[in-house]
Amino acid sequence: MWIILVLPLLSVVKDIAGEIDCDKHFFDQCQRPKLFDEIPNEIEVFTASCPGILAYIKCVKDFDMKCQEEDKRRFSQEQKYDDLYALFDGMCKEGTALNKGYAGEIDCNMPYYEQCHSTKLFREIPREMEDFMASCPGLLSYTKCVTDYDIKCLKDDERRFKQLEKYENLYSFFDEVCKEGSALNEVVKTKLRCFNETFSNTNCNQEREDFLNPYETEIQLDEFTTTHVIPERVHCLSEMLEAKCIVDDITKNCGLRAKRLIGEFYRRTELIDLSCPPHYREGLLEDIDEFNLTEDQKSFAISELLRMKVIDEVHLIHF
Repeated sequence: MWIILVLPLLSVVKDIAGEIDCDKHFFDQCQRPKLFDEIPNEIEVFTASCPGILAYIKCVKDFDMKCQEEDKRRFSQEQKYDDLYALFDGMCKEGTALNKGYAGEIDCNMPYYEQCHSTKLFREIPREMEDFMASCPGLLSYTKCVTDYDIKCLKDDERRFKQLEKYENLYSFFDEVCKEGSALNEVVKTKLRCFNETFSNTNCNQEREDFLNPYETEIQLDEFTTTHVIPERVHCLSEMLEAKCIVDDITKNCGLRAKRLIGEFYRRTELIDLSCPPHYREGLLEDIDEFNLTEDQKSFAISELLRMKVIDEVHLIHF
């Protein structure tokens, strides 16, 4: 399904050998592969579709470069077309990491990061929507790969999520964000530059570091080596405070629609929950007054701790 997400950007090929005629619509010249409407379950069927996929992408690029004015092209930079071609080319070449990822070939003897290639989107929010959409296939592929690795290779207590539906929730969030025309995608489209500027200029990470510093303890491992340790519950609280800081910055700079999007991100990805397992939170709610928090921070932390406590109790009843 995730392959489809990039297609609205491309609307993606007819005849490789044919000359592009600018007097004809590109749909009449670039034959859209069936794969874009129906994703096969078998890797053999996918591989058989590869020549048509690559021909389609090439045809769309040729049409845009030859027939479209710059402001009407799908990508403002020619390199973006080549990057997209390279992505699908990598997926189509047997034995490559991308091809194995599509085929679901997870090797439990290899660490996940050697098989699941993280996307730049996790490190840097782009300014242009075309760059964001071009990152979507990699984002969804990475999410699926990590899910497959966890489920196939890790014990229940080692997985990122205890319940399998949580992985589905995470994927569905990114899927909706990437799906052109969806409610979440429309928010991204109108607020992307604001997200970029906010995350580029926010002091939230520095404020988190400032909060942690007084609690950091140096421990001597041996004669030559030391390490720094932060109490688990302090780490948990710092993650909550950073999340609140980010939500506040987004709300202030980008408005309520953007706030709802970032709130949905935290809800579905459960980043705070992952940073605050039950043993990290032990005694934190009762001792919250020991920390130097503003009333706003304290209120947020208490609400999050109570929310996670309810979830813990529901899970205990369920199991």
